[in-house]
Amino acid sequence: MLRSPLRTPVLWTLRKFLEFGVAMWVAAGIRRHRRAPGTGSSTSRALNTAWLIGTLVAGLQGCVSITTYTHDGEEQTRSIAEFRAYAERVFRRQNALGNEIIFLLDDLEQTDAELYSAVIEAERRMLDACAPLNESAAARVRADEKLGVRKGRRIAASVPVCDWETDNAEQVIRRITVQIEQSVEPPN
Repeated sequence: MLRSPLRTPVLWTLRKFLEFGVAMWVAAGIRRHRRAPGTGSSTSRALNTAWLIGTLVAGLQGCVSITTYTHDGEEQTRSIAEFRAYAERVFRRQNALGNEIIFLLDDLEQTDAELYSAVIEAERRMLDACAPLNESAAARVRADEKLGVRKGRRIAASVPVCDWETDNAEQVIRRITVQIEQSVEPPN
């Protein structure tokens, strides 16, 4: 299973929201103490408290979910656990398809240059889209590289694109497999 690509930004975001919320709360307390006794409004205290709670909730909500965008710009928000499972499925599926492509290329190399080049192009697009995800998996296996903020965001953003390109490559492979099977079937 892949490690959360946004672990470091999550901690940073939580810390910043807490610092900001505490600073605003302290500032509200200072303003209240500068006033003459008895002139502080219970409404302003309630609003400050509500604002602080709202800030903390918004910060925590941003920390427990990952938002990515599909190839057509659709926003997808998942919890960290859901995103990990999604990234794992995409990684496994593109690896399985890569293995399938290897065997298909062996069959096509000598028989059909046009289909061979179509498979190569589909594989190239898939591998380019999935490169950040594959790099992350390799780094996890080596356990010698830590993900930074930028790299984590790049990996998270690449997962839906990898998924889409894997779908496209899978469609090309299925179409070519059907063509091959139809050309090999003996007439009835």
